[in-house]
Amino acid sequence: MLLKMKELMLQTGESKSTILYYIKEGLLPEPSKPKPNVHLYDQNCVEIIKFIKYLQHNFSYTILEIKAIFTDSNLDVDGSFEMMIKSLELISGGKESQWYEREDFLELTSLSEETLERYQTKGYLFERAKGFSSKEIEIAKILQH
Repeated sequence: MLLKMKELMLQTGESKSTILYYIKEGLLPEPSKPKPNVHLYDQNCVEIIKFIKYLQHNFSYTILEIKAIFTDSNLDVDGSFEMMIKSLELISGGKESQWYEREDFLELTSLSEETLERYQTKGYLFERAKGFSSKEIEIAKILQH
């Protein structure tokens, strides 16, 4: 689904100038321009902006530091939350994740079983053989905002 600027602003709470700045800095992809004065943004821009805001508010990262995370680690910003996991691993210095069983994960994140299933279907959260990592808890908190 493609979004107009106004829709992107409403879904992210960011101003037009901030979104344009993120594009200029290479944090967001250029919009498609099917007609003059019509710019359409991919839905994954919403998640990228939320991730940028998360890094700024929770880790006090600057745009320059966030840009370095995106470029230095060759992150794929195609809407996959695997990008977030890789970034959070970089931020934590590659520390080993703690693992949580499904019941504990649901309790810690306050997610319902249905919401968790929906997030998993969309590829936002990943349950591995060990269960859910502490990174998924961080991602679940981002999704809840």
